[in-house]
Order: sequence, then C-alpha cells, then structure tokens
Amino acid sequence: MRTTLTCFLLSLLLLTACKRNEQSPLVAFFSDSHDVAVPIDAQRDIYITISVITNGVHVNKITLEANDNTYGMRTIKDTVPPIGVNDSRKINIKFTTPNYASNTMLTLLARVFTEEGDIVECRKYLTVKSSDIKWDMQESVTMYSAASGQKYAFSVPQMTVVFPETIDNDTLMFYDRASADEEQPQLMTMSWQSDKGLYFARFESLDFSNANIAAIEQAYQLTSRDNVITNLKTDDVIIYGTKTEVFGLIKILLVVDEEGSANDRYIFSIKRRSDFKLQQ
Repeated sequence: MRTTLTCFLLSLLLLTACKRNEQSPLVAFFSDSHDVAVPIDAQRDIYITISVITNGVHVNKITLEANDNTYGMRTIKDTVPPIGVNDSRKINIKFTTPNYASNTMLTLLARVFTEEGDIVECRKYLTVKSSDIKWDMQESVTMYSAASGQKYAFSVPQMTVVFPETIDNDTLMFYDRASADEEQPQLMTMSWQSDKGLYFARFESLDFSNANIAAIEQAYQLTSRDNVITNLKTDDVIIYGTKTEVFGLIKILLVVDEEGSANDRYIFSIKRRSDFKLQQ
C-alpha cells in the first residue's frame, strides 16, 4: 500500500547584527528585516543586500563570507565596484544555499574597506528551519532474484515490481543481476543494476525514516555513486537518483537466499520524493 510521509524542506530565518549610525564616516548594514523567514531549499539562489553610506570616504572593496560547521569559512564575493564620497548604494550579492541539514547555523560576514584604511564589519545569522516535503513510499516490497522466474525488477515511476521486458525501454528501473557463473546460473548475486540512468550510493548511517532531503542530498554528494550496487545485505540504506540528483532512499529489510532459486528474494522499503515526476 502506498503511503505519504512528511519530511523537511529548508527555510532560512534571517537575523542581522549591525548598528546604523548615518553620521559616521562609513555606514554598512544588511537591508533585510530582522525577522523575515524566507522559505528556501538546498541549492537555491538567494540575494543578500548590503546597504552602504559614505560620508567623506571612498569605498574600494566589499567582501562577503559565509561560515558554518558543515562547510567552514568560504568566500561568496571578494570585490564590488568602488563607491565614491558622499554616496549611498545597495549591493546585491547572490548566494547559493548548500545542502544543509535541519537546524544548521550559518553566519554571513560582510566587510567594507575604504581607501583611507577603515574597515566596517557586519554580520547576519541564518538558521535552517523546517517545512514540509512529501515522500511517496512502498513498504515491505518483495523483489525476486533474476533466476527465480518471478518479477526481479523495480520500476521507480510506477513504484512496483515488474518484469523488465514488459515495460518501456526508457523507464527508470533497477533489477537483480543474473549470475555470470555458467556452472551455477541460479546463484543469487546480491547485486542490483540499472541501465536506465539510475545510480546508487550506500550510506548506512542515514536514518531511513527521519532523514530530511538536505541530509540525504549532502550524503549523496559525499559518497561514490554507480549504476551497480553489490554485496547487498539486510539493513543496508541506499540512496538512489541520477549522477547529481536524489530521488529517494531504499532500506533493505531482509535478503533471503534459500536452497535453489525459486524463492530467493529481497524485501525492502523504498521512498521517492513526491515531486519526482516534475524532475523527469
């Protein structure tokens, strides 16, 4: 039976820590309101606005850096066009959100440099907040071995087991690999393969039930991916998708290798992001 699970998207709560005193020679501050929550997913472009007011000084450089416990300190922007004396300017800088896990704390640090040697620093604090993303899920799926004579493949769009020869050639699916041993063709290989553009990455430390999409995507980028996965065993957690994009997770509940091959099978639960069709 198909069920719908709820996981997490990302949103950012933007807070600023800057003081404005427009009588100072140089004033710089983040222009966003202090308490605006901006819904955002990983790998999403946002724009950071820095307001600069010069009172008798020249600005020759503005930098923006981001710092968090996942990626450390990195430079987002290291220069902008100079700003003249007695001028007021708003600087928009694009920032692409990394694959953050929920509750990641991030600090943005802007530095404004003048020709006269002054530096003004301004900080903005961002917090990953939770919002909903839905998953389609099939629990306790039984997929048989290639030598069993029963359905030995799984169609991702249909979320069901199939005979691979009965579905369209371009359907995203994976199947149990047949034994290459001519003397023992009925051996269960404990390996799956996809010839349709799917890739697998084993990441056993992921919590199948509770991991949010950001954590899954981050794990996928950190793990080697291949269209073949071998040595399958009970309790394996497998991320699947394209080379760069995550579609979902698989949790192997049981691998059954009995005498003969008629009843050799894999029992697993699989979840797929509900916007899967929009990505095809």
